[in-house]
Amino acid sequence: MAMQDMNPSAPPEDDYQWVESDVNKKNDSQGQQPQQIQGFVQPDNMAIPDAISQQVIYQKIMEEQQKKKEESEEKQPAQPPQQPIYPVLAQPPQQQIQPQQGQQAQGPKPSYMSQDIQYPETALYKAAGLCVWRQKENGKGIQIMMGLEKRNNTLSFFGGKRDDIDKTCVDTAIREFHEETGKKLDDETLSQVRRMLINDKDRCVHWKAEWLSVLFYYQMSYDYDIVKDYSKNKQWNAEMKSLHWVDFERIYNSVCVTGNPIKIGKNKYGLRSFVVGTLLHEENRKYLLDLHMKHGGDANSVKPKYGGTIRNTIKSFKNIPKAVRLDILNPITHTILYHKWMEMNITEIEDYQLFTSLVNSIAPEVGRNFMLYYTDNQYFKSSKKQSPIDTIPAFNNLTKELSAKKKQFVTKINVLPTFVVSDNFKGVSFSFKPKDVSWKQINPCNDDEKGGIMGSMYNKAANFAQAWFGGDNDDDSDEYDPNNDGLWKWQFMNDKNKFEDFSNKNSKLIEKNFLNGYSFTNFKRNGNNYQANFKTMCQKNLSSNKIRNIRRVPSSVKGDKSGKKDNNNNNNINNNYGYSGYYYRSPALQYYKWQFQEDNGSWTDYDTSISKQLNSFKINWDNNVSNYHYHIYRSKKRFDARYTFNTSIKNKNNNITYNYLIDVKHFKQQNSETKKERNVRQIPCYDSYNNNNNSLISLPYFLNNNTIQYKWQYKDDGYNNWTDYDTATSNYVEQQYISNRYSSAFTVTCKNKNYKIHFNSMQQQSLLSGKFRNIRRRPLIMNASGSVINHSKAIKHRWEWRDDDNSWKKYDTATSKQIESACNSGIKKYFFVSNKNNNSYEINFGAMSQYNVQTGKQRNVRKIALEPKWKGSGPNPKKWKGPLAVDRRTFDKKIIDLYCIVGDNVAQEIKKGGKFIRGTLGPFGSGLYFYDSVEMTKKMASNRSISRKGNLIKCKVFIGKEHDVSNMDDKQYDFISLQKMSFDSVSRSLGFGKEYIVYNQDQVCIIKAEKCH
Repeated sequence: MAMQDMNPSAPPEDDYQWVESDVNKKNDSQGQQPQQIQGFVQPDNMAIPDAISQQVIYQKIMEEQQKKKEESEEKQPAQPPQQPIYPVLAQPPQQQIQPQQGQQAQGPKPSYMSQDIQYPETALYKAAGLCVWRQKENGKGIQIMMGLEKRNNTLSFFGGKRDDIDKTCVDTAIREFHEETGKKLDDETLSQVRRMLINDKDRCVHWKAEWLSVLFYYQMSYDYDIVKDYSKNKQWNAEMKSLHWVDFERIYNSVCVTGNPIKIGKNKYGLRSFVVGTLLHEENRKYLLDLHMKHGGDANSVKPKYGGTIRNTIKSFKNIPKAVRLDILNPITHTILYHKWMEMNITEIEDYQLFTSLVNSIAPEVGRNFMLYYTDNQYFKSSKKQSPIDTIPAFNNLTKELSAKKKQFVTKINVLPTFVVSDNFKGVSFSFKPKDVSWKQINPCNDDEKGGIMGSMYNKAANFAQAWFGGDNDDDSDEYDPNNDGLWKWQFMNDKNKFEDFSNKNSKLIEKNFLNGYSFTNFKRNGNNYQANFKTMCQKNLSSNKIRNIRRVPSSVKGDKSGKKDNNNNNNINNNYGYSGYYYRSPALQYYKWQFQEDNGSWTDYDTSISKQLNSFKINWDNNVSNYHYHIYRSKKRFDARYTFNTSIKNKNNNITYNYLIDVKHFKQQNSETKKERNVRQIPCYDSYNNNNNSLISLPYFLNNNTIQYKWQYKDDGYNNWTDYDTATSNYVEQQYISNRYSSAFTVTCKNKNYKIHFNSMQQQSLLSGKFRNIRRRPLIMNASGSVINHSKAIKHRWEWRDDDNSWKKYDTATSKQIESACNSGIKKYFFVSNKNNNSYEINFGAMSQYNVQTGKQRNVRKIALEPKWKGSGPNPKKWKGPLAVDRRTFDKKIIDLYCIVGDNVAQEIKKGGKFIRGTLGPFGSGLYFYDSVEMTKKMASNRSISRKGNLIKCKVFIGKEHDVSNMDDKQYDFISLQKMSFDSVSRSLGFGKEYIVYNQDQVCIIKAEKCH
């Protein structure tokens, strides 16, 4: 029996009746004209909700537009039908099947399903296919043989276009099946398949009139290892990558229930449009479902969960109909609860308010308390950026963007309820684990760097009401313009150890790429190419590899101009540095010295004689560069004889002299015997600020009365962190390291497993599995009593340093902990090496200052007390500031402490997840109701049932801009209507206290939940 066309948003049949006759026909029995709404008859004394009324009006408009469209197509010359399934012949075959005696030639019949294809369809068909199925081995349903196409990486039935050699549509289907399965079957087997398609009493074939195509159904009880041996039998030019038996319920759910691709192995694949169209056709779906149930299929496996809907079937269509899938999200975990389908093309809906009404009518359980989002990757929880659909401009930009995606048949819209009413979600499970709670911050920026869906339309709160009614906001002066280069500029450190401004052009270029989120950018200055790295905040000369520090400062910060000339062509001797009032005396450059990097990251000076020899060698190399060809100068080969210095250095630990190669072009040192490489650098030495001593303080081997020992660690891949070796193993590795065993690996035993240690690559290798892990050497600071300073003990402060613009910058977490531990140990000074610029620093705890060992520059430091770690399941109430402005639109910033009473189940959910999502019915609609005192809260809950009281919840509630309704009649409000009115909450005075209602759970931060009586 043919199924009726169903519309998921249509009203129930027991309330309304479709009317095909004239809507102005009068009621004969009463002599009055009944109230009518665009094609419907409303029973007497029955009110129609606004949402249903808008939907019905829109449905009628859509039907009239479709009717006009079909009439215009009939008037146009006949065009060849679109065929989304297989390529067709440009010309019909020469041999045509003639009608039988007494049969008149006529056009093709509408689509139908029967045992045989009749004339004239046998002559007019353009393509034919074969759907091969079998019963599952466990007897629970059927499977369909499908091929994974190379061209579009989708799963499909077997079939293709008609060929000149094909006499009938059966020949076309058999030939295509034979070619696409690797020609596994012999002629006798193919003849048997042909006989079954022609003579079997249970045979079934479907004629698709709009596509002029034929689809045969064939049961293959034994597959002759076609799928298993396809990889061996397929030709080099085969159309299919692989063959698979796919469960029917997975195909059905992919088309009709979830719309998701089918997972095979580790990959997911979509379905070809022909397969989608087959299951959307009414007779095909019914036939396959009957087969599935007849062969032991489970009816629950093809039903949507939690009351979701399935896609409607269609009797006839030329193109695959487009639809909207509404994904109802769990407000706690942001996972999909269920799907509901809207059978219409979203690009044809021109009104945003009508779209929200349709969403409300299709998913009435969420009411009008929801937010809509579109994500390019379709999955809300894993998406990095989301496009909110909350205004007319946002909806218009979305439809404009989607109209360009012509091959996207399903548009997936995420519906996030702002709260839930338990009675509306009966049978829906909101169960979760604490680790699954999502505190995802919505990022309404573009989904890509080229503009994305939203563009720059996301308006401020002040423009919201105007945007609702379609008004244009031409005044965007309050919007932040990322191209505005007047706020910030960039500076680099010159040879006088001062920060100098980049040129205006380069500063704009660097700022632009910095705001776009790039990690580096290239630019040119004085004919040289440079690269600025935003992670290390350094610039690199791509020719000489010289590195300088850079920084981003406000435009008011003045850069050094001592090396520039003024308008009178005189040298500028202005010594103001950093900002007005800060005087900085530039130290005089004395000489350059060379250093090599230790394994712990510190830098050690070469002997003075070696530094002088290296300086001379590098000067000669720099002066003679012009004598070499350019490609030789750009050579990446290390330790080339033309720029490598050979010297011998005596090791101070074992008094053994080693030969080293020092590459002055790539700044590398190599031990000629062990081949171990280290970084080297050439740094300027300036005079001292406080005396005339021209030497610099190098990083010492001891820290006041403290000594340094070392421990060894390996990197745990499972947790991606560093794990200590046991003490005995660590000490043994340290002894081998000191003895300079770089040339050969050695074996250690740790946790009853044997490993090889390679110092050259700083790795360990498991002798059992052969797996490599990184290792490292870390310093342990010992105090005067010989005990190790515990860096993780009593970390109660974080440390910060003052920048040149008077702002305080945080040390990285590891460095801050080390400074705090050193301060707690009672030492006077602490030395460390920065991971960012490899400079050595001294922290003086008495003067609370930081001293750069290389440059002598001093900065103030401070420590900030850390608050105890918040142990609640939600956000910390002391730091919570309500919904962020980038998350959604708010209209004020008011936050107050409020109370409510809930039952045991809701209280347990709040303690477990930290979210308050359960709304209640009240005089102002469904919402989250709170009161400003404990006494009033208990009094208002005194008449509730026992299951709805017993637990007092104290919250911080984002009230924002209140809508006071104290002197008004009761009225139903919701989240969307409140946003439209530019309010954040509803409040009213009750004489002995005040009641507040909010309609979004993101306005609530849980402080505590406790039992009450």
